[in-house]
Amino acid sequence: MARLWIKDDAGEWAALPLDSSASFYPLSVNPPRALETAGTIDSAACETVLVSSDAPDAAGWNEGAWFLLSSLRSGVLVNGLPVSAGIRLLEDGDEIRVRGSGIFYFSAERAARPETFQSDSKEARSVRCPRCLREIRDGEAVVRCPRCGVLHHHLPGEGYPCWTYAGGCAVCGGSTSLADEPEWSPDEI
Repeated sequence: MARLWIKDDAGEWAALPLDSSASFYPLSVNPPRALETAGTIDSAACETVLVSSDAPDAAGWNEGAWFLLSSLRSGVLVNGLPVSAGIRLLEDGDEIRVRGSGIFYFSAERAARPETFQSDSKEARSVRCPRCLREIRDGEAVVRCPRCGVLHHHLPGEGYPCWTYAGGCAVCGGSTSLADEPEWSPDEI
């Protein structure tokens, strides 16, 4: 689930989960909150908003991509650069500076979740688990690494706890936690 990192009342970074079914999040309101229609706040507060697409992102994940929409006069900066065309596709770790509202960080970090593998009948080659090197078969429980997208077995009762076997993904080393807790925070910057 995508998150927007904001400063809380104590000045500490806090993760605000972004609901992709919400219409938009105005960033001129601090803290941002999901709104269904633009008519619920004044138009000045809607100069800079986050909007989710319904389509899967480039990696094919079910969660859509997030866009920052901003009026050209708003002076919003993403990673120190102006949003010159009024729209910007957000990427994991982007810094967003909104005049009068402060600094936000966007995180596209996803949680690892068990799922059932269904092969793509169009693809002739088999899919192999990078930990045990065994073929992953239709109907088997797997976990897709949230960082690199590689599938691992998740069959602890059958002797293949490949995802949780070690503390990191067999390919990229990303955390193998199944908790929906963020690994990254702006404190690391």
